[in-house]
Amino acid sequence: MNLFQAIAWLFGGARPSSTNSTVRSTTTVIHHPADTNTNTNTNTNTNTNTNTNTNTNTNTNSVADAPVETTSAARNSEETTASTATKVAAGVGGASAVGIAQYLNNTSDDGNQSEPEGDQRQQITELKEEAETLLAENFSETEEAASYETAAANTNTSTSSSRTATNAKNSTQHIIIGAGPAGVVAAETIRKLDKNATITIIGDEPEAPYSRMAIPYFLEENIEAEGTHLRKTNNHFADANINVIQQHVTRVDPVNNVVELQNGQTLPWDKLLIATGSHPIKPPIPGLDNPKVANCWTLADSRKIIDHVKKGSHVVQIGAGFIGCIILEALVRRGADLTVVEMDNRMVPRMLDEQCGGMLKSWCESKGVTVLTETQVTSIEDNGDGLKIQLSHGEALDADFVISATGVRSNTEFLEGSGIKMDQGILVDVHLESNLPGIYAAGDVAQGVDFTTGGYSVHAIQPTAADHGIICAKNMVQGNSTRHKGSLQMNVLSTLDLVSTSYGAWEGVAGGESSELIDSDRYRYIRLQFSGDKLIGANTLGITQNIGALRGLIQSESHLGVWKDRLMENPLNFMDAYVSITGNHA
Repeated sequence: MNLFQAIAWLFGGARPSSTNSTVRSTTTVIHHPADTNTNTNTNTNTNTNTNTNTNTNTNTNSVADAPVETTSAARNSEETTASTATKVAAGVGGASAVGIAQYLNNTSDDGNQSEPEGDQRQQITELKEEAETLLAENFSETEEAASYETAAANTNTSTSSSRTATNAKNSTQHIIIGAGPAGVVAAETIRKLDKNATITIIGDEPEAPYSRMAIPYFLEENIEAEGTHLRKTNNHFADANINVIQQHVTRVDPVNNVVELQNGQTLPWDKLLIATGSHPIKPPIPGLDNPKVANCWTLADSRKIIDHVKKGSHVVQIGAGFIGCIILEALVRRGADLTVVEMDNRMVPRMLDEQCGGMLKSWCESKGVTVLTETQVTSIEDNGDGLKIQLSHGEALDADFVISATGVRSNTEFLEGSGIKMDQGILVDVHLESNLPGIYAAGDVAQGVDFTTGGYSVHAIQPTAADHGIICAKNMVQGNSTRHKGSLQMNVLSTLDLVSTSYGAWEGVAGGESSELIDSDRYRYIRLQFSGDKLIGANTLGITQNIGALRGLIQSESHLGVWKDRLMENPLNFMDAYVSITGNHA
């Protein structure tokens, strides 16, 4: 299994376009002549050109770690081992890394997942401990980092009389729309804080609450569907006295404090959390509704792909964004003959700059994947035996199956006319509360404070969703006692075992400076963005050791002092800068 793949199952979000006017930039290109020592050529450029960039950020999740030299040429890719992959998650992932550690550390009831042993168990234990520490750092109070299992454990001792008390007239009615990580974490946290509350989770899929982060494992048939479930025991929610309903919510009525379900039922609430996630965007391509075409967003989508895509199947994937690259890896591992069609000039354009995205394309092509950039699918035709994929230029493609991965959008349609203010998602304040008192939003559907820009954006990644769930729960129970500090844009992606990352203002800002190192032969790349003497953003490829230090420098808004020039000269000195400035170790 690929641990990165689970870590990186994150969703697409958007942020405003930015204008870059780089005042000073340093680029170092590393060459590897045969049988000679590594030569380093450094060019320093000064310019005042203004480049308008309309890229938006497709957010990911956790962190990375594969051994890499931080002073000269990177070691080769064989060093990316399972043991280092385990440590990776702790660098940034927080909540999602905790979830992965718990997932790997549990054996399913039917025995499909083997119990880890020896070094693997030790690695899992270390990962969980590091990740829980990082999760705690995201909150102003340490109790906010309490594990989700503790919430359930606190309720397992409840007697039948206490459950009766839960339904008493003086209990608070909490309705949570959405059965993903944000909703589940919120429900468990509410139960931890209020043993008498009435808690109902409403999910519209015919599945137990599950994690999309685990779908690649399922798609590769390494686990059964049960392995994707957020909680592994059958009675977890019942034991915690949390009601779970599988129904679609058609309307929210803030005047009467009720939600209306598709079956006609209405449920009252005192506090409401909307954590409905997002859905795939459907591009206007004729033939996209063909039964041989699918998204890859739900367990149902994955089952369809498993049924149709076998070893040697010719598959065309539309989109090479964040989600597309995760699906790409799973399809290759299934043995598909894969062609990826991307309309932009590089892969993952909402996360990687042109150099980095181009290097990722070369990597995929070296692994046997055909990648067509600056190309669009114009139509999909069924010729009986298969599909004919017409392109904006070039020859048509033959395919057995097509997968659409062109981005996602927040699930807010059912809120039209409710009075809840929305933009790209539900607009929330520092308490993650909407403009209507008592109504909160979390996860992919919440448009909150952006740490990087100071504006408002949707950060559709699982660590953010879990953080949101805890903060919303505390505020729903304790009266807006906890403030959200703002989400840092951070994206970590593993594509065929090559890890790429972006943090903060990775595109740079007007008047800013940048430092860049390129090692194309070994697929190593780093570019740092500065504003004054602060590090504000970064892009990396294949450089993962101590990667959490980049996040630390950006999020702490540390003044770099003499380290600014040192990083301009060699951006790989970021770990030394972090330790020198903060006294900590990433």
